[in-house]
Amino acid sequence: MKSSDERPSRSLGVWVPLAFALFVVLGSVGLLLVFESRQRAEEQDAFAELARVNAEFMERARLSKNQQIASRLSEVLGAEVYFRDPARDFLLGPPLETLPAAALDMPLDGRVIQLADGRLAVGFADAAGMQMIFLREQRFQGLKSLGGEAWYAVGFFWALSIALGFVLSRWISLPLQELVKALPIVGTQKALPALPTHRRDEIGSLARVLEDTHQSLGDERERRRQAERLALLGRMAAGIAHEIRNPAAAIRLHAELLDAADVAAMSKSRELILREAARLENLVSQWMLLCRPEPPKTSEMDLVALLREVLEVMEPQAAHMHVQLDMVVPESGKVLLQADHHRLHQVFTNLVLNAIQAMPSGGRVELEVKQQPEKIEVKVRDEGGGFSAQALEGAGKPFFSEREGGLGLGLAVATEICQAHGGSLEFGNLESGGACIRVELRKAPAHHGSST
Repeated sequence: MKSSDERPSRSLGVWVPLAFALFVVLGSVGLLLVFESRQRAEEQDAFAELARVNAEFMERARLSKNQQIASRLSEVLGAEVYFRDPARDFLLGPPLETLPAAALDMPLDGRVIQLADGRLAVGFADAAGMQMIFLREQRFQGLKSLGGEAWYAVGFFWALSIALGFVLSRWISLPLQELVKALPIVGTQKALPALPTHRRDEIGSLARVLEDTHQSLGDERERRRQAERLALLGRMAAGIAHEIRNPAAAIRLHAELLDAADVAAMSKSRELILREAARLENLVSQWMLLCRPEPPKTSEMDLVALLREVLEVMEPQAAHMHVQLDMVVPESGKVLLQADHHRLHQVFTNLVLNAIQAMPSGGRVELEVKQQPEKIEVKVRDEGGGFSAQALEGAGKPFFSEREGGLGLGLAVATEICQAHGGSLEFGNLESGGACIRVELRKAPAHHGSST
């Protein structure tokens, strides 16, 4: 398939004037030939009429057909006039040697013939059998008779025709080229170039149709974008409502029980209310981070110590799900870097939580920390079902989740925070089964003013 930028091998700007010029040249040559043929026919008709009139005059006047009359007529008519009597075998007229034998054998019916030497001949016979033969040089020389001025005029006409053909072709081809350039843009977000919509011919109609189509496709794209936004808002609202409903219900329930509870129950209810309130606060924080990302507040910190805090916080939930939490760290036991402690805590909390939720029947989550010269790598492995092909493509994007009721913010927030630190988040599967998320962080202080 040819690309839209490829120019045609034959341009209308060239072929239209050439075809127009060829038509004019062939047409004018054809007209000249027709004109020449017509002029020759008219000359022969005039010569035949002149000979007929004089032959009838000789018959009516009963003039004697002798040498003197033949010479006189030849002088007056500007032709050679011969009298011939086949019965008496005599021939009178101008020098007889100029009379070809073909003239003697031609039919005497008043029709003009052209002899081999180019002369015209016509013959008549009276009632007594006396013959009159008229010979004359052909006066019309065809195209040869055209003078230099005539040929100059023909040449000027041809040049004018070529120029007119060129102007005509440009008048057609230039707007067509504009339409060809605009065609790939139709339906996109780019603005169309100026099109010849002012024209009142088929090209103008086509240009107006292209503009209308571009506008209607743009309107349809905007309507689809609005529908997608509304659908996204609906999905967000449903997800947030689902995430908030459970902790809000638990807080309300335990708040109602406080009045009638004993000291031990009150302490337990107070602990649960604080935990669920923290859960709501974490949900709002993640949401705000996606909506209004801010540059991380970095300071020197120990990544290994942060990961131990995360595992300590997640231990009760892991124990409840029969999940074992392990960590492999460098021999030094410390990995120092410049980072935002609170946000990295949020990253690994989300990753460990996802790994625990991926193993409803229990299993093992392992965090492996590797320190390299310019970067730090943390791998979070689990023994769950791993990422599906669709999840590998959509993981890290806001509001993508295959977990029923999931809002799809955890991995999106983790990706955003890692990128704000100049690092990255990669998702994959283990050959033995289960998922593996690779977190890469830079050792040097991050200079990113905002997340990307």
